[in-house]
Amino acid sequence: MSRKSKPIHVVLHMPESPEDIEAIQEVFDKAYCMCVAKKLENSNLTADEKRYVVEKLKENIMKKSMPV
Repeated sequence: MSRKSKPIHVVLHMPESPEDIEAIQEVFDKAYCMCVAKKLENSNLTADEKRYVVEKLKENIMKKSMPV
């Protein structure tokens, strides 16, 4: 049985400077990448399966970032 996860509460006051916003986005991107890498490292997937997962994640991220 898995542990009950606690909610993470984050308060972010958006900076006015585009450079600061970009820096914050980079921190979140790196954290997300580290989480994905750790999950893949601890999985029992083959190298090909891991590549497939990364490609699917990339596709989903690209869909969300494309302006409609």
